[in-house]
Amino acid sequence: MALTNLVFTLVLGKLFRLDLEDLLLSVNATLGGPPSAAAMAVSRGWSPLVLPALLAGLWGYAIGTPLGLMVYAALSR
Repeated sequence: MALTNLVFTLVLGKLFRLDLEDLLLSVNATLGGPPSAAAMAVSRGWSPLVLPALLAGLWGYAIGTPLGLMVYAALSR
């Protein structure tokens, strides 16, 4: 699942000509959450990307949790 996430993100990012740093942080945010993505940004020296990495992870939680609950409710019937 993680490999599919990485490949899908990199392919779409290449099509839309996005920066590799942004793509890698978004993958990290989806897999490890906001703290992991922020730590990666700091450790790689991408200081301007720390806040976007945190926000990407937080938005993933805010959007993914309700969607997951809706899918669970639909499948448990």
